[in-house]
Amino acid sequence: MFSNLVWISHDLSNDHKPSEAIEAARIKRAGGRIEAYRDENNEFIGPPRVWLKDEDIPGLAMTRSFGDKIANIVGVTCEPGKLFITKLLN
Repeated sequence: MFSNLVWISHDLSNDHKPSEAIEAARIKRAGGRIEAYRDENNEFIGPPRVWLKDEDIPGLAMTRSFGDKIANIVGVTCEPGKLFITKLLN
């Protein structure tokens, strides 16, 4: 019954992280800073995070979030990513 079909899978979402170019550009345009957390020796550890330009808050490792008023100041948004897929039929 399905022997003539070709199955193709597509990611339906993507990560919204500061390391993604589009996400990073939005954060930087809004005046945010992207860098990893610094430990007690001032060494970077962990993933890139979103910070206020001159303060070490909020430190989110994501660029989309609901209800974070501080992060919203520097471009973190609750706007979802959108993906449009066209289904082709033979």
